[in-house]
Amino acid sequence: MFQKILAFVFCLLFFLSSACAASGASEEVFFGPFQAEDLNGGGTVTDACYDNAAVTYVNFWATWCGPCVEELPALAQLGAETGGQAQVIGVLIDAADQRGRRDEQAISVMRKLLADANAQYPVLYPEGEVIREILPYITAIPTTVVVDRRGMILDVMQGSLSLNAWVSHAQQMLQ
Repeated sequence: MFQKILAFVFCLLFFLSSACAASGASEEVFFGPFQAEDLNGGGTVTDACYDNAAVTYVNFWATWCGPCVEELPALAQLGAETGGQAQVIGVLIDAADQRGRRDEQAISVMRKLLADANAQYPVLYPEGEVIREILPYITAIPTTVVVDRRGMILDVMQGSLSLNAWVSHAQQMLQ
């Protein structure tokens, strides 16, 4: 049932974002400030993390999403493949259930998937500013928002990619 509701919300958001894009507005849009729990290593992550790389890939994913899981190893390697100029931060959208409560089972599955993929990057709990600021851009899962050091959104990508495609995209963003 939750997945049906989520699908409806994504369809509605896609319609709204398409309507906004058609209006031709070309203003700078920023992702931040935020503070969120890192489900993959503990602690807290803030928008200050953008200072760690020239571009940050904020990947919204779910444990039940096959393409999301398939791209985890590629995302895990992106930083090394770009000499640290690109970094990945995940946001696990199914870490909270349909009532907004923490879903420990999904978080446990996430940790196993990340361990299997050797992914050491932070994965944020989807609450507060992390979701509110970016929700209008998420019309599919996975969705990845590319952010520069200032927090400005450079690109929004839907779907999963191979390592070569991620590296190619990062190289374009770094030019």
